[in-house]
Amino acid sequence: MPPAMESDLSQPLIRFSEEGPVMIGTLTRRISSREYEHFRRAIHERIDQEGCKAMVLDMEGVDRIDSTGIGLILSALRRMRQSDRELALANLNSDCMDALRVTNLLSIVPTHESVEAAQRALSV
Repeated sequence: MPPAMESDLSQPLIRFSEEGPVMIGTLTRRISSREYEHFRRAIHERIDQEGCKAMVLDMEGVDRIDSTGIGLILSALRRMRQSDRELALANLNSDCMDALRVTNLLSIVPTHESVEAAQRALSV
């Protein structure tokens, strides 16, 4: 594996921070199929925390989304909606927006230019 990939993989896939009732999940890189279950568990644990009323996934560190990434977004969305909470995406590049458009996810997951804009749009 090239050194650049090793340093990327040494970073945590997602970092969480809380801003009031909103959980911010900052993705640091594209999600690979081998990391799917780890990411899904990490997201679901945070969603299940008492006090998490909404979540923003900050996608700035993601260069593109494939079917694995789409599946993870849908998994998080389903989990949030099961308990009547909101999920929003922020900082998507044009390749990620295109993938969401093609899969019709733009019609069901709100997207915003920044984390701050996503937080303002959430109804918590």
